[in-house]
Amino acid sequence: MGTMDMRGVMGPRSLQPGTVLSHYRIQAWVARGGMADVYRAVDLQLGRTVAIKVLSPSLVADPDARRRFFREARAASALQHPNICAVYEVGEVGDIVFIAMPYIVGKTLRELLEEGPLPIERALGYAIDIAEALEEAHRQGIVHRDIKPSNVIVDERDRAIVLDFGLAKRVRWEGQGADDALTLSQITTTSALIGTTPYMSPEQVRGEPLDARSDIFSFGTLLYELLTGRRPFVGATDIEILHAILHAEPEPMNALAPHVDFELARIVRKALRKDPADRYQTISEMKEELITFARERGYTVSGFRIVSIERTTQEERRRLWRMPAARAMGIVVIGLLAASVFWFFRRADEPSGAEWIATLRHTQLVSWKNEPGEGPPRPRFSPDGKLIVFASRKGGQPDLWVQQTLGGAAVPITRDEWSDRSPIWSPDGQRVAFLSDRGGDTGIWVIPALGGTPTPLHVIPQATGGRLNPVRLIAWSAKRNAIYYEAQRNLYALDLASRRAMALTSFDPQTSRVMDFSLSPDERRIAYVDVQGGQADIWILPIGGGEPERVTASPEEERFPIWHPDGRRLLYACKWGEVFQICLKALDERTPQRLTASEADLFIADISSDGRRLLYSLLKDESDIWGVDVQTGKEVQVTTEIGLELWPAVSPDGRALAFQAKPESSAGGDLFRARIVVRALGDEEAAVQFTTDGFDPAWSPDGRHLAFLRRGSDGQLDLWIVPASGGVERRVTRGVYHGGYGLLPFHRLQTRDFSWAPDGRRLAYASMRTGASNIWITKLDPTEDVRVTENADRTLVFSCPLWAPDGRRLAFVSEAREASEARWTVWVSEVERKVVLPILRSSDVVRLVGWIDSGAALLIAIGEGARLAPYMVREIRLFRVTVPEGKRQPLGVLVEASLVTVHLSPNGRTIAYISRADGQDNVWTLAIEGGRATKRTENRDARIYFSTLAWAPNGRILYYGRQAGWSVIKMIENLP
Repeated sequence: MGTMDMRGVMGPRSLQPGTVLSHYRIQAWVARGGMADVYRAVDLQLGRTVAIKVLSPSLVADPDARRRFFREARAASALQHPNICAVYEVGEVGDIVFIAMPYIVGKTLRELLEEGPLPIERALGYAIDIAEALEEAHRQGIVHRDIKPSNVIVDERDRAIVLDFGLAKRVRWEGQGADDALTLSQITTTSALIGTTPYMSPEQVRGEPLDARSDIFSFGTLLYELLTGRRPFVGATDIEILHAILHAEPEPMNALAPHVDFELARIVRKALRKDPADRYQTISEMKEELITFARERGYTVSGFRIVSIERTTQEERRRLWRMPAARAMGIVVIGLLAASVFWFFRRADEPSGAEWIATLRHTQLVSWKNEPGEGPPRPRFSPDGKLIVFASRKGGQPDLWVQQTLGGAAVPITRDEWSDRSPIWSPDGQRVAFLSDRGGDTGIWVIPALGGTPTPLHVIPQATGGRLNPVRLIAWSAKRNAIYYEAQRNLYALDLASRRAMALTSFDPQTSRVMDFSLSPDERRIAYVDVQGGQADIWILPIGGGEPERVTASPEEERFPIWHPDGRRLLYACKWGEVFQICLKALDERTPQRLTASEADLFIADISSDGRRLLYSLLKDESDIWGVDVQTGKEVQVTTEIGLELWPAVSPDGRALAFQAKPESSAGGDLFRARIVVRALGDEEAAVQFTTDGFDPAWSPDGRHLAFLRRGSDGQLDLWIVPASGGVERRVTRGVYHGGYGLLPFHRLQTRDFSWAPDGRRLAYASMRTGASNIWITKLDPTEDVRVTENADRTLVFSCPLWAPDGRRLAFVSEAREASEARWTVWVSEVERKVVLPILRSSDVVRLVGWIDSGAALLIAIGEGARLAPYMVREIRLFRVTVPEGKRQPLGVLVEASLVTVHLSPNGRTIAYISRADGQDNVWTLAIEGGRATKRTENRDARIYFSTLAWAPNGRILYYGRQAGWSVIKMIENLP
């Protein structure tokens, strides 16, 4: 669709749905402000939903209005923070001037206040979020000047985000120009360019030069209103309100809201002092007092993600010292008093401040749009720190790339059909060792650092890799002339002289869950992650023997430890809320320091030999749910929110869609932490969130309940049900096994990981609760678990239980993970008779698609390539297998199709699947009795990927996820 000519059509709500403005397609009008209209739109280049703010037609020719509009864009674009609404782009198309920003679903604080004052805990969470945003703005020398409830939106993650930097100004700390002053005459005009009267500071009313302390006053006004439900300065007219701001004192908060604690009222009162010198001198100081108050009262606040004691940079301190001497002396005294008060009230187990954190510099080295199956890259520094090496599919195949840390383009050093990964440098920086499947087995290979012919070093036995058995190169030692690597849940050293590998640890690969080994600089100790009771902590173990020592004991997950070159500290990824951040912990100290505050998962990768620089990577993902009518080919976007929406499930009556959602831009590390959302189909009703912690929803046959999985505090997956009309959630069983998912796209690897019986009173699932994998049934009324299989072999893993239409039989799959032949078996159980029969055996990957012929047969898909992960299989043979005879009948071959996307229609006559036959993901259908496959979608973007399909009950609509992902490698500099 081309760009429309917008000249001559400017009027109220003039941009109609479907209009293309630059590379944004307008979807709907959202709101109108004093000088602009806001629309919801989709970015045609990146496929994401955005908000488009369009300057009102009446103001386009007004130079002051245009200046303010572009000032907002410049101010916000300089700020990158999760609590600040960013600016993607500023543009002009004809007479239309616009700003593209993230589209945030939520309510403003003004809307929330319509229901009355907020609970203290909630108000504190939002206040700390706002303070974090102002802290970043002030650090950049930007004053907002218009903090008020309608300029703060609370998104679906219950996070406060500051909007509208239309009045923002960069502060001239050594004296401002005359254009920065706001006069009383300006305030009393109808101009749209001035802030909101009830939230102005006294110096703003007087037209004096403004600094960050003006925002602190407005922030105090906002917090007063959040806690009491009314503004601190009131009047019948604007003039009366302005007079109150200058001369009146607010009514005591506890007179309006007796539940407000005296200490909290003191904090707000200090922010509302008339003289800026009597207020908090930095927003950081006020924020820390709010955090201290929250902790001492036992509140858990959503905005509190990090204990940052003092983040005022040296530049900010210099600005304070440039003020007149008398004021500067006052600031010094207040600062010393604040520091002493904070030190007195700070709990002993809280981390002390680290000013150097504010001096850390983040530099993006390389980024690319991901290919299927691509996980987070693990880049490594060369010994001199001038180069990095990393594995990437950016060229189409999993190859190795080298890039300079000072800039320039990445250069591939392998480029072939083999899968190359986990590179490490030789001690002299002249070679790179890596893992590769060239030759048919996973082994260690070596290649010159700038490319050449790879040579083999060692084959790693049973190196299947993946999440259940990670294989990774760790270090190349000059001291021992050895390469250290991780395999079979243990650490090994490959002696390069003898080419013999020796195990350095003795963990049981069948029962232990250790991973992420890291070698200390003196090669005498290892750090690693051990998952015990569902909790992932970091431990240290002497290589020569001795007892392990626990380093972390947080209830949150820790991963990827890396030794600092000084041997006294560890860096690692720490789960903070729902996102992995980077933490630093001295071994002789109790509390770690958090170095980052990212919205996306950060995967720490390496540290330079001098300890001054750090490499990490992050994944960014976007996924929306779409539907296609298989008769007309019409495609419709069902969800448009920022983040991930995927794994759709259609209600039995076809009127609602359940799916899981993650607002974060990164979820590859844990899709199991998500929300279950239900959206009515065919109308504009808002989605209903059923649970904030769950995944993989499935409707009961009568549509009255939703079943879903949830990870418990012990790490196990529990099966829950909730009434579809809303109500109390109920856990029905524990310890459910899930077959996992692919990273890009986020394919669920099994047809179902649990399934409802046709009577709606039983659920079938797999579990390893007895130590070995078995199929189980849980009965709902009353709740009772019944074991279907009697397996004791711990190398055999069962999955994908599917009920026959008669409700008396179950089909399921097993995988013998250590077998070389007949690795996969399809079984059928007569539940009441407790008879279990093998129906099919295969050395290639098997997908149990479903029951056909009214329960007389099974449709089974077999992928060529026994060693491949299920989501990598591209050639598929389809079979009808009769039950109980096990007679096979070939039905056809699918080429360039994804095995894990094959889904059977409700009537059992048609399959749908995703294929890249033409180089792009598209949905195809095929009648199982023969005929030609038909492409049902028209995607032409090679970097858009489709994930897990779901049929509507009438067999006419197919729903699926449309996903894009990016990998980014960054470097942190200035580590101490």
